[in-house]
Amino acid sequence: MLSKILNTVNKLGNYKKYHITLASYFQSKPLYLDETTQKNPNTRKLVEQPW
Repeated sequence: MLSKILNTVNKLGNYKKYHITLASYFQSKPLYLDETTQKNPNTRKLVEQPW
């Protein structure tokens, strides 16, 4: 996935589009790693939310 993002940045040269791509990636990830019990949050996704 990282290579796809970097290719997008290289092709477009536009940080806004890079940010949109990155946001879409994290939006597609589950909020919890164990969706049934919801006790193990996806901290990587949560760290990206404020940005």
